[in-house]
Amino acid sequence: MVQNNFEMEMKHSLTQKAMTSPTQKDFNYMFQWLYQRIDPCYKFLKSIDSEVPPILKLLGYPYEKSITKSQLSAVGGQNWSTFLGMLHWLLQLAKQMENYGQGKYDDACEEAGFEVYQDRVRFEFVSDAYRAWLCMDEDQEDQVEELLKPHVDAMIAKLDHANSRYLEFA
Repeated sequence: MVQNNFEMEMKHSLTQKAMTSPTQKDFNYMFQWLYQRIDPCYKFLKSIDSEVPPILKLLGYPYEKSITKSQLSAVGGQNWSTFLGMLHWLLQLAKQMENYGQGKYDDACEEAGFEVYQDRVRFEFVSDAYRAWLCMDEDQEDQVEELLKPHVDAMIAKLDHANSRYLEFA
């Protein structure tokens, strides 16, 4: 986290003690920072004990039912190993998403016989359009089609380009 600009982005310093015996504030900032890697436009508006359970359920965290609101209100002590494991899982998910976004798995997919380019185009469309939708202001709700049109047009152009090689042989 420290090597990836955590302290600058969160305006919060982490000490060595934060990894063995964190404060509630340390945990809150770590969770928020990691989740921002997955959903950059998400705005935390409620208390952490209200926000975390639905996020973990949405992400498919395998142990989300074992984490209670009361534990989320006091993450240190004997509960810390549970939360450290959850933060590690979140970190791994964020890294995998980043790696996929950068195309680091494309070679393995091609070797397995999967068409990568069209999947990548769809992934970029969904990612970019979703990010734009999440970042739009409430007063822009009537402009959703206009907001998403550049993303749709870009996807169509890329898919047309990809499919043009098949038309040459027809």
